Amino acid sequence: MVQDKVASVGFSRPRAAQLRRYTMMPTHAPISAAQVQIYADFDGDEDTYQRRGSPQRALMSHAWGTIEDLRRRLFLAAAGRASVKFSALAEADLLSLTSDETARQMIRAIVANDVARSNAV
Repeated sequence: MVQDKVASVGFSRPRAAQLRRYTMMPTHAPISAAQVQIYADFDGDEDTYQRRGSPQRALMSHAWGTIEDLRRRLFLAAAGRASVKFSALAEADLLSLTSDETARQMIRAIVANDVARSNAV
């Protein structure tokens, strides 16, 4: 899937192979909507999550950092602060690291809220 996205933005095959090393490849189960919901319930504040006893810790074992990374990169893309290639790679990672469209839409909604807040400042 990442390969298709990389090819669609005009990388040569050797360059695409090199870039695939820098994208986030799933090493755990894909991020689920339930995991994104827990992240959203704490507004991405991991300290508060930890202070409240880390509800459903087993469910969130790897997800928090992955969601945070996707959020940051998708924010840069959505805010127009990233190149087309960077944006395509971030979107490819969103597709490969999430379990379904619901989880992707939830992450995109968090990012849209971040963009709206940054434009209001």
